[in-house]
Amino acid sequence: MKIASYNILSGGFNSYSYDSSSPERLSMLKTAIKEINADFIGLIDTFRWDKLYNNDQLAGMFSYKKAYCINLNDNRLKKKGHNNGITVLTNLPVLKFDTITIQTRDAIKTTLKINESEMDIFTVYFDDLSEDTRRSQAQALLTYITLNRPTVVMGDYNTMDIEDIPKANPLIDALGKENPQLFENLLPVLNEMKRGEVIKTLRKYGLKDADMNREPTVPTSLFPAKVNKAILRIDYAFHTDNIDVQNFSVLKDSLFDQTSDHYPIVFDVKINN
Repeated sequence: MKIASYNILSGGFNSYSYDSSSPERLSMLKTAIKEINADFIGLIDTFRWDKLYNNDQLAGMFSYKKAYCINLNDNRLKKKGHNNGITVLTNLPVLKFDTITIQTRDAIKTTLKINESEMDIFTVYFDDLSEDTRRSQAQALLTYITLNRPTVVMGDYNTMDIEDIPKANPLIDALGKENPQLFENLLPVLNEMKRGEVIKTLRKYGLKDADMNREPTVPTSLFPAKVNKAILRIDYAFHTDNIDVQNFSVLKDSLFDQTSDHYPIVFDVKINN
């Protein structure tokens, strides 16, 4: 099974506004998702999609058998006018989709039937400002997870692994020198990410990091600043011990540079019986 997670930046719209009737980058997104060619893909930050499209329309738009779209229902975001969401697309046999609440917002739990086994995939979008909030969301998420049940937890975690910090710091410093005003605005967010408590929480529970190479996933050249390459790893997949992950990669080419400010993560999974 090929699985992917992709933050698509404001649902393919050029901004978090309501001026456009359809996403300006929708055609590129269709091309990118076709190129990813995953059996299951979680799309993060599907801004306005829950109001614009129903699940059947989304499945048809991206040539998948099934789709499930939710609003995050995060009150802080709603006050800002950000109608953010998550959407999953799959050709795999789905037993059910569930909208679950993780503290301040919602996430998607997909239960699949794979041969004789059931498997859960959680698609999540953790808070973008506070590590305390993200940690609370992660702790709430863990109440839905049983370690002896094959499970993948993927999405935009909006945090860093403290083990990535030594490699990331020089790249962050270089970004700051090239973009001093932007860096000043980002610094509080980066400092929160560097606390790394979300990743500690998931590891302590017994979940495993799918990316042993720790490949950065943001930003692409679509990011509104001068950047030479991806700097931070904030898109993750964690999994239970009974899942075997192979061929994990972060897809980087000119198409993905134009489609979002994140690169997609893609990997193959097999259930260990």
